[in-house]
Amino acid sequence: MAGTPQPPPEVAAYYDAFAEEDRLARVVVAAAISRSASALAGLVRKLTLDPRFVEIRDRDLATGEHRNDTGRIEYFTTAYFHRPEELRAEFERAGFGDIQVLGVEGLGEWLTDFDERWADPALRYDVLDVARRLAAGPTRAYAVAKSLLNQAAGVDQLDYHLDEELQHLARIADSPDFAEGLRAFFAKDAAAFQGR
Repeated sequence: MAGTPQPPPEVAAYYDAFAEEDRLARVVVAAAISRSASALAGLVRKLTLDPRFVEIRDRDLATGEHRNDTGRIEYFTTAYFHRPEELRAEFERAGFGDIQVLGVEGLGEWLTDFDERWADPALRYDVLDVARRLAAGPTRAYAVAKSLLNQAAGVDQLDYHLDEELQHLARIADSPDFAEGLRAFFAKDAAAFQGR
């Protein structure tokens, strides 16, 4: 896929393993970590107050390479964080057909202390910085995520949040941006989201 970063050469065996899976299995399920994971986890856990973590987060967003050279285990291990189109391209490169890339996990943590963060200049900067970095995507979906974050303040029941997420996802699935995302997905093209 044009513009898709190529993984380092040392992962050639990774593709061979994928090809072998395709030969042996009828269905393969794989999990990947989103490029936005560090941005959101860092914001929620206040990890971005450490400039070393900010470097990790920024590299994740730019290249997908998550390299934790700090020795701090809470900054996760070395990994590659994907965009959906990159994950699809990896499976295509390995020869798989009928590939479906699905988001199966929503936000697992919420900013229940938003007022405290907004009052602190460093934490406020952190919230705004993550918001700016994520704003380049499908803004309507992010607006729904923001609404869910706001609703989550003070509510700690997972079932409630999963039900809310499902209702909002169903509503988003009926939007022009969702249709554009599907069109782009099947056309293997970049989506042009309009915030609708």
